[in-house]
Amino acid sequence: MRRLCSFRAIFPACFGWHYQQEEKHYMTKEEVLEFPGVVTELLPNATFRVKLENEHEIIAHTAGRMRKNRIRVLAGDKVLVEMTPYDLTKGRITYRFK
Repeated sequence: MRRLCSFRAIFPACFGWHYQQEEKHYMTKEEVLEFPGVVTELLPNATFRVKLENEHEIIAHTAGRMRKNRIRVLAGDKVLVEMTPYDLTKGRITYRFK
């Protein structure tokens, strides 16, 4: 007995037939603002109060790379903070100056 309609005929893309590569559109990475500052206070859960050079105080947490490499941040350390333009009250500490 012969089939009139096979599975491959109905779904050719599943078997690599008529494969068309779709164009992928990637979103651009959002711009971050970087500011130097000084850690003024240690807070729970690896967060810090940082006073920026422009006299603003923000809450910042350590970046994953710094946690992975076990870089300690103490009060009085000079750090580089990344902030998103959408929320200027929070940031991420990406570098501790020596």
